[in-house]
Amino acid sequence: MDTVHTADLERILKKLGNADLIALLVEEISGGDLNTLLLKIFNERLKTSTPSDLLKRYRDNRFVHPAEVDAIQLKQLEMDVLNIAIHHGVSPIQLSPVAPLGSFFHNP
Repeated sequence: MDTVHTADLERILKKLGNADLIALLVEEISGGDLNTLLLKIFNERLKTSTPSDLLKRYRDNRFVHPAEVDAIQLKQLEMDVLNIAIHHGVSPIQLSPVAPLGSFFHNP
């Protein structure tokens, strides 16, 4: 396993007192168990969050802001791409938004 960590990750692992935490989570538990663990962690954090905490996270976290894209144009682009794919013999499918990347392989 790659042991190169960013300064932020090093800080977190030092604070938790377990430099091997990443290796443990990667090597010792399944992806499903990791998802279960993370969902429990997020649920417990949510229980202690206040409305002001949520507003602060919204201000500070760039991943929770609405995208600066025209939603109609984006959907039209998706439809255009799907139509092109269909004309080239591709059968589109819809996966669950929580399906792990690369989890579906269809070999007709």
